[in-house]
Amino acid sequence: MPHDEIIERVTPGSLHIDNL
Repeated sequence: MPHDEIIERVTPGSLHIDNL
């Protein structure tokens, strides 16, 4: 999913935790 890449670029610290 390309959403993962967007999250890493937008906020590699806030949303990244939510994805993990």
